[in-house]
Amino acid sequence: GARTRIELRGGPLQPTQQPSRREPRDQLDALRVTAQLLVQGRAVLRGEASGLTGHQGRPERIDPAAAERGTCVGQLGAQHHRQRDVLLSVLRNQNARGDWPQAFDFLPPLAESGQQDAHGDVLYWPVLAVGDYLRATGDRSLLTEGVPFVGDGGLTPPASVEDHLRRALDRIAEVRVPGTALPAYGHGDWNDSLQPADPHLAARLVSTWTTVLLVTALRSLADGLESCGAGADLVTRAREAADAAHAAIQQDLLVDGVLPGYVLLHDD
Repeated sequence: GARTRIELRGGPLQPTQQPSRREPRDQLDALRVTAQLLVQGRAVLRGEASGLTGHQGRPERIDPAAAERGTCVGQLGAQHHRQRDVLLSVLRNQNARGDWPQAFDFLPPLAESGQQDAHGDVLYWPVLAVGDYLRATGDRSLLTEGVPFVGDGGLTPPASVEDHLRRALDRIAEVRVPGTALPAYGHGDWNDSLQPADPHLAARLVSTWTTVLLVTALRSLADGLESCGAGADLVTRAREAADAAHAAIQQDLLVDGVLPGYVLLHDD
């Protein structure tokens, strides 16, 4: 369909008026490095690995910058048992429909009902964290841990972490731009200030940054599951979704040799 390139200065991608002469693969690699540096810097600013304490050591409410974006990635610098505990806490706050809320608590009282919305990129950080954890540890036992979901009317019965991941993959498929393999922008990406008021725009806008995050997260999950010989069906689903999104970056997001920050895909 038709597409509109939207260039925003100051974001992870800063295309110039002249088309870039770099190869698409070089641009994707640069975008991945930019995303990694942003994540690592945010994690450091938010308190490195734990991200669980506020000023003067007081517990704080975890927002997505410190939780999915900071805590999930920051945990890779912590000891494995701490990583495991934090991942289970993050999964305990997963909505029954498969995504995560914009903010949640790590200390009591914990949310027990009501599925809250979040920015479009939040869904992918826990998936990335679980994949990286499995790749680093080979801890297959994590996948059989029982953790509830947060439903509309209350907590669900405990479900395995593997089921939580399956639910996340279901949700990732649901929030694509219709007819594409690309994630809909939804309520935002790393640029928290850009939140569409028009539902049509939220459903048809694509963030290049979030799409690369999706590909990275799904490939990490597939590699992690494969490394410990678990979840063959999830490995297949994650790889297929990642490969389809990667191909769509080349086909739908690359405009005149440049990867813009955002692309608006029209119905026609």
